[in-house]
Amino acid sequence: MALAVVLMAVGVPARAGQVTGSSSSTVRSAAYQPIDTGDRAAVRRAVLKRLRPALAVKVKWDGSVAHCRSGRPSVATQRATLKAVNFFRAMSGLAPITFDAKLSAGAQKAALIMDAESSLSHFPPRSWNCWSKAGAEAAGRSNLCLGCTGAESILEYMDDPGPGNKAAGHRRWLLYPYVKTMGSGVTSGASALRVIPSARVQVKAPKWVSWPTPGYFPNELEPGGRWSLSSSNDHADFSAARVAVRTAKGTRLKVVLHRPVEHGAPDYGSPGLVWEIGDLALPTGAKGRRIDVTVSGIRVWNATDTALTKKKVTHRYSVRFFNPDA
Repeated sequence: MALAVVLMAVGVPARAGQVTGSSSSTVRSAAYQPIDTGDRAAVRRAVLKRLRPALAVKVKWDGSVAHCRSGRPSVATQRATLKAVNFFRAMSGLAPITFDAKLSAGAQKAALIMDAESSLSHFPPRSWNCWSKAGAEAAGRSNLCLGCTGAESILEYMDDPGPGNKAAGHRRWLLYPYVKTMGSGVTSGASALRVIPSARVQVKAPKWVSWPTPGYFPNELEPGGRWSLSSSNDHADFSAARVAVRTAKGTRLKVVLHRPVEHGAPDYGSPGLVWEIGDLALPTGAKGRRIDVTVSGIRVWNATDTALTKKKVTHRYSVRFFNPDA
């Protein structure tokens, strides 16, 4: 993976050679293919047949930084990027999204600004190279990456590395349940993925969304020890939650919590909690390794319960790491 600098989208919704064809229209995913993470073979097939081919697609676009021309990505580039997004959403039990043409056009202008300026900002000033009103507006609602682009940028957003991404905001927006469309803009050196919707969309969502996901999980997607859990219930509070991580033999691993913002303050996507596992060892060869997670002290309240006196909830799940190539 290329070294990259990533900047997460901020705020909350109203509740990360040219080819033939044009990417100006809405880009839709293929027929929805859920991934059964309880089936090791199914996860392996998804990695080998869906994710890796998408990551291998070379990014192509017809714009120009020198001439401040945003251009458009090739159809193959947009499809590969969408496949990567929907792979991660399928792993998490979430419905697929499409790339909306209008949202992608704005994101494309945002990506151009970041590439031209060789810097990242959700509020780029007019003095920045290739600035445009549409690009600046899209930047404020997008995951931004400098040094990674196309499908690869989605992998970078999911890892959410670095000291500035302790809230894992890129990942949590990508895995936000209540959205059906996003916008994708790419250049040869930058990515802008418009993830913050203008309104919450009602869809069926799993109760919990975690990364890594419960069940079988490929070694290569382990996010450097930065794990997260979100609730699809907006009335969930993780500020007093505790996390315990153990091996299958019961050995407790070291955990450092990254606290969510205080109740009522802006957050990233759904309410959640992020933690670091400092001494995680992945299995080698054909071996597997089970890691058990317990998140306790999650509080749920209703709109009138400002004292947060509702019941406390505990969520438990297990992640089974494995090497898809073994």
